[in-house]
This record gives sequence, C-alpha cells and structure tokens, in this order.
Amino acid sequence: MVIVSLSTTVNSPQESQFNLKVLVLNIEPPAIHSPLKKSASSHPNNSPSTHQSHEALTMSSKATLFPLFSSLPSELRCKIWKAAAFPRVVCLDRIRHSHKCSRVWSQTDVDGPNYMAFFDMDSQPIEQQITQGPENYDHFASQSAPPLFLICKESHHVARQIYTKAFGSNYVTPTTWFSYDLDTLFLDLGPVFVDAEIQGFTFLSSDLDTDAGKVQNLAIYVGEYPDNGTQYNVSLDALRKFASARTVSLVVAICQDADRTTLELLEGWECEESTGYGLAETRNRPDPGGLHCAHPTFKNLFSRPNVRSWNMWKNMWESVWDETPYGAVAYTIGAENDGNWRRPTLVRLPLISTQLKADTLRQKQEYDTKRAAHKVRVEIKSEKDDTLVVVVPLLTTLRELASMFFQARNINGVERDSAEMYTDHESHSTVGFEQTVGNFVVYPETEFSIRVTAKGGTK
Repeated sequence: MVIVSLSTTVNSPQESQFNLKVLVLNIEPPAIHSPLKKSASSHPNNSPSTHQSHEALTMSSKATLFPLFSSLPSELRCKIWKAAAFPRVVCLDRIRHSHKCSRVWSQTDVDGPNYMAFFDMDSQPIEQQITQGPENYDHFASQSAPPLFLICKESHHVARQIYTKAFGSNYVTPTTWFSYDLDTLFLDLGPVFVDAEIQGFTFLSSDLDTDAGKVQNLAIYVGEYPDNGTQYNVSLDALRKFASARTVSLVVAICQDADRTTLELLEGWECEESTGYGLAETRNRPDPGGLHCAHPTFKNLFSRPNVRSWNMWKNMWESVWDETPYGAVAYTIGAENDGNWRRPTLVRLPLISTQLKADTLRQKQEYDTKRAAHKVRVEIKSEKDDTLVVVVPLLTTLRELASMFFQARNINGVERDSAEMYTDHESHSTVGFEQTVGNFVVYPETEFSIRVTAKGGTK
C-alpha cells in the first residue's frame, strides 16, 4: 500500500506548494537467511546491457553433456581447458605451528611407575607437559584448489601451465595454487585477526615478499572501523607489500559461515535496484562507500552505507603512497626499471558465498517478475483528513502521481530531512536531485518527501 500525506501551502493565487510524503509498503521481499554482516557496497563500472546478460546466463544456463569431447584434437581440447579457467577469490589463512606435545605413546613396555608417567603426559600437571621445541612460526595456505586439477590428467596438465604454487616460507614449501593474472587474493585483517595473541606479529614477513609483489588483484577485509593502532599498522604493512596490485577491494561484508573455497566478490550492480525502478541517477554520483539503491531482495544483506568507515580506510590507503617514496613502495616488482607503475584502483565490495549469491539473484528475478504486473493502492490524505484512494501501476513516477491530482508543472526539490536515504548522513546535500526527482518511481519500502510547485491552483 502507498500512503501519500499531503499538506498544502498557498503562496499566491497562481502558485501553491504541496508537501508530499510517500510511504510505500507493498510486496514483501523474499526472506533471505544470510550469515553476512550487514553492510553496503557498489561498483559502477558495468553497463546495464552487460548486467542483464550476466543475470540471464546466471539464471538460465544449464550444464549439458558433450560425449564427443574426447574425440576432439588434443590442441583444441587444451584450448577449451584453458578457457575453462575462471577468476577465483583465494582465501589465504594464517596457520601457526607451536610444536607442542602433550602425549607420547610407545609400543615398548617399560617397567616402573616413573617411566609409565612419562608415556602418559596427559595425566600430568600442565607445568610438567612437554612444551619446549623449535621456535613457533607462521605460514599461509589456502584450501581452495582450481577445479581443473580435479577433472582428469589432461586438465591437470593444462592447469599446471596456468597456476603456480605460491605463498611459501622458510619453513614450509608453497602449497597454494594461484594465478596472478586471474585470481584475487583475499586476506582477512579484521578485528578477529588482529588480537592480543599476535600483537608482535608482522603480517606477511619477508618470506612472502616475492609472491606478494606478483599479486595483481587483492581483497582485504578490515572490519567496520580501524579499532586500534595495531590493526591500522598491520593493514598498512600488508598494502605496502602488494606493489603490483592493479585493483584493491576493501571487503565490507564476509559470509562467515560459508565454505571459504566458494567465495565471490559481489559486484555493486548485481544488488542494485533493477532498471526502470528509479534512482538511476545516483549510480553516476561519486560513491561514498555504499550502495544507494539496493534491490529489495538485498535489504537483509546490506545496511545503510557507513561513510565514516569508508573515509577512514580510504585515507589509510592513500597514506601508503603519500608517506612512502615511490621506489620503496614498488621495490618488489622492479617498477623503478620500467616506470610503468600505477596506483591501484580502490573499490568497496562485499564477499558472499557462491550458493547465497545464486539464490539471491534468483529471488531478485522472481521478485521483479511479480511486481512488474502488480498494482499499488494509493491513499492521498490532506490536512483535513480527506482521503482519496486510487490504484496505479507500480512503476508510476512521482511526477505522474503529482500531475494526476495537482496539475504540477515541476517538482523543484527534495526536503533535506526526508532525503536521507539518497544523501550522506553528514552533508544532507540535495544537489543534483532537483532536476531528476520527478523521475523517481513508486516502489516498495521507500519513504521520502518532495516539494511540488503547482501553477493554476488545484483540481
């Protein structure tokens, strides 16, 4: 149901101002049970046609059998295997080895109680258990294996040409298959990572400098706020070592309970309001760190953008290049030799499981199909509690709605307090909305006020 509260102010016989407050409650979005931390994101670098085609492929494409594949020439099969490699988000986890031993077992019988006590250390006081050994060390590894390695011997051979083992250390050989051109390396630097246990731990020690300098796509989770100086310094240390990164994604939401081998960065356009449902002009505005027009099916996944958090981490990233000389930042890739080093692109995206992403996009398509043929019930109330009820199509614009009753010639502004949904908390700026507010459409779960100037009185 759409409720439009109307108050009228007569400035002159020729001009009246109407303050409309529109509250649309219509079509409950599908319930999505998501383990994501609520946040927001956008990525403006995609065209609508690309978005629609990608959604169509995601929703309708089905795997089919091709029994003659083995009959193809080996050269053609190799090209197909190479084309099957796709960009992955590789989660790199920190693994700590302590070398502690709390139980020793032997098949040899030993006489005497003193000896038996040694072979049953779990029953002894904690101070008598064996805790001495080599120095503790850390290494990084991922459980994510490219599917090409698991299909057949031929695909495994092709996969070894695409992926290399990376991120080893002085203690552990590299075990993570990674493509520097295709894959995105994900590092969790949130508050859970930076805890009291590792206050003295320097992230990505010199053992990983060589591999870190080759990564071209990096994703880092830093939490909502830089909660202390340690987290800030750890993040700076990590960013400095990825000097060849072309893109850096600040992850604003993590699917904590998902399989860490099936993570994807959710592009902003995938969770935006569908084309034709208004607010299109906000996509061209500088993004303060969040999605301004999320589709209703994504309401349960994302909350209002946190501009303060975005600005804090953006400033942190800029300080890497401001405080460090060019040669020191790019030393790992030899950029000082070719002079082609460029500052990476910084984007803000959520991380979501593959299954949750597919389910949500499917629900988005079903939701759009349902509301495309839906009508809404509009109640218009004046100050004297007079009510007019009318049924209009869901895609009716506010300009059309106002003109229907008020013969409005233009809609000249948005009240600042009520335009909070479309503006930053701090500025409440309405610049740019005066020319386009008339194109806003009536759509579910929206509340705002507009000021309408009508010439010639009311009708």
